[in-house]
Amino acid sequence: MLMTDLTNKTMVFSTDKITVPTPTQKVGRDKDYVAFGVDNKYPDFIYGLYNECTTLQAIANGLMDFIGGNSISINPTLTNFINYVNQDQEEIEDIIKKSIMDLVVHNGFYIQILKNQFGDITEIYHLDFKDCRVSEDERFIFYSKKWGSYGNQALKYHTFDIDNDANAQIYYYKSPKSKDIYPLPIFSAAIKSILTSINIQDFHLSAITQKFMGNIMVNFNNGNPEPEVKEKIVKDFRDMFEGTGGKTIVFNWNEDKEKATTLDRIATDDFDERYQALSESTRQNIFIAFRATPALFGLMTESTGFNSQEFEEAYILYQKTMVTPYQQDIVRVFDKIFGVKDSIVIEPFKLEFKERNNKNTITIEK
Repeated sequence: MLMTDLTNKTMVFSTDKITVPTPTQKVGRDKDYVAFGVDNKYPDFIYGLYNECTTLQAIANGLMDFIGGNSISINPTLTNFINYVNQDQEEIEDIIKKSIMDLVVHNGFYIQILKNQFGDITEIYHLDFKDCRVSEDERFIFYSKKWGSYGNQALKYHTFDIDNDANAQIYYYKSPKSKDIYPLPIFSAAIKSILTSINIQDFHLSAITQKFMGNIMVNFNNGNPEPEVKEKIVKDFRDMFEGTGGKTIVFNWNEDKEKATTLDRIATDDFDERYQALSESTRQNIFIAFRATPALFGLMTESTGFNSQEFEEAYILYQKTMVTPYQQDIVRVFDKIFGVKDSIVIEPFKLEFKERNNKNTITIEK
């Protein structure tokens, strides 16, 4: 928070400038892995955006469903994995769906492979993208659940090589478009819009729940106290009345006016209308980042209706340009892990049109 003393009698309190975490990638001193982000927790920041932004989460969850398709099955020749792929009794569909989530949110994923003494794969596990870091030469993966505090105590594994006999290895997949050690999420260009959307929600929550809304000037008309006294008054005032986000509070000390304290609301120039326009703009930017339209995810707006032909064309295009490439990449990854072509099969959704009351309706077969 910023606090400025003007002419020794007016104090202005406002919110700090918001800083957006940067996805820096560099090897720290005495470390074998490449840190991701200034505090090595950039993946946590990205996952936090997914959890807090309703629009982002709706689109991401919809894309996950599209990629997962109607069903996921394993090649019947892999008899050791027909039922479960690990000690946790997870099916191949469980592992792939977790990988799809990381792929959509982080644009990459990690799969741990365990081998027996003969070099045969016995188990596979999904590792949370947030918990893994990579060496500069990408030959080793480091795993820890507490990177902020215990990064140097991370477990070290070889990256997967079918000819490597190491008992535990990790397959690291990242988007082929990534030129760095770590990939950026597909919505990286919309991160500021996502943060804006989150802050708009916080502002409206504050406006509803707090006693003070908008911009306020507080006038103390009983003299001009010492700076220490002013700071104490401001602190007490904030503790009692302050909401979060979207406003500035000005504290002003006057010599008299019958020693009364008055509250004057500062004009906001159609603040609500501007917030609404900003909300629509940020929402559109998030959809653009995913190359998607709201109708694909069942999210209609007042300005968009529903047209079956437009939906069909949008669905086919999205399936071809976004969904199918992800499905193909996932199949290739597991083909390399198992050493078998078509090791898994992802059956895509099927789009069907039906006539009902002389109107076209669309269903996605599941």
